[in-house]
Amino acid sequence: MSARSQEELALLDFAPPERLTLNDQVYNELRRLIISGQLRPGQSISIRTLAHVINVSPMPVRSALQRLVTEGALDVQPNRTFALPMLSPEDFREIADLRTILEGTAAERGCPHLGRADVALLKDINRSMFKADRDDWTGYLDLNRQFHFHIYAAAGMPRLLRFIETLWMQIGPLLNLVTNREEMRSGLEAHEAAVNAVAAGDAAGLRAAMTRDIQDAARVIIPGLQRGDFFPTTQSKRKPPPSGSPGSTEKLERPE
Repeated sequence: MSARSQEELALLDFAPPERLTLNDQVYNELRRLIISGQLRPGQSISIRTLAHVINVSPMPVRSALQRLVTEGALDVQPNRTFALPMLSPEDFREIADLRTILEGTAAERGCPHLGRADVALLKDINRSMFKADRDDWTGYLDLNRQFHFHIYAAAGMPRLLRFIETLWMQIGPLLNLVTNREEMRSGLEAHEAAVNAVAAGDAAGLRAAMTRDIQDAARVIIPGLQRGDFFPTTQSKRKPPPSGSPGSTEKLERPE
């Protein structure tokens, strides 16, 4: 870099670099919870109540929620609460097709950078995910996120990873409603195929396994969306499920 360039940069009013702010911490944790399906479609979130739950002031919560609105992960409600969107069958099909392209690319690009330690880690995640006595579906969803994103991060393509995360924020809440169904256990075969492909250095095979995992889930979820299985009365005209059961969209927070 030339001396002139250095002088020009020195004149710019750069703010000093900061460590991760409280705003960022709240935002990142909310993103993780949404991506891993720990919040339900239609679930409403108020600034005041969420701030009380996590013991922070309303300001970082408001900032985080507004950032999530711009990313399509949340909608703003008339009563000033925020809510997770409820997808249509067409929405979910579009997202599944986009995921197939983007996640397939990330898996294929990441495969050459995954080694024995990664195979061991992925196997451990699978064992925890698909254990026979599983009753913690929240844990299942978070492990599923860890499995996929460990593979995708190996591609070393941060922009691609960000696009994938944005799509997961839109479909993650819906997984909350269906992962306790027996059909979702079919994901074990796709995950095992993915681990075998990583172990063999088979990039095309890893892409195929990720595609299978995405499309198998879509074949379960889209018909359920078409029947209106997952949403409350206002969306499907079906009787809402009991409070606290999968599919319930009761408010956990009061308006601000």
